Amino acid sequence: MMNIENKGKYSIITCNNLNDLNLLVSYLNTNFKEPPNLIINLLELNADDQIILSKLSPLYLNWQKRNKSFILVSKIRKKLQNSLITIASLEEAIDFFHIEELTRII
Repeated sequence: MMNIENKGKYSIITCNNLNDLNLLVSYLNTNFKEPPNLIINLLELNADDQIILSKLSPLYLNWQKRNKSFILVSKIRKKLQNSLITIASLEEAIDFFHIEELTRII
């Protein structure tokens, strides 16, 4: 089951299976006039990288246009990623968010 943790300035969403990923896409497409900063943990998700990227790339572009963080925590191979931000561990993703946040402030 998809898990959402609100951490104040950002939320961590964990997807463990393809159903969670589909639920995430539906949720993000319908529930936000002002999208939150997101860290999406896909480390436990066992799905084809291309499927993941095809579902999340349009959302990433929407978040990017609104100057919000959209960070994936996954093992997706770098050469497949295009422009998505993909980081290998949750701790590094949180650190990256804080760096992005500081950059937005400056």
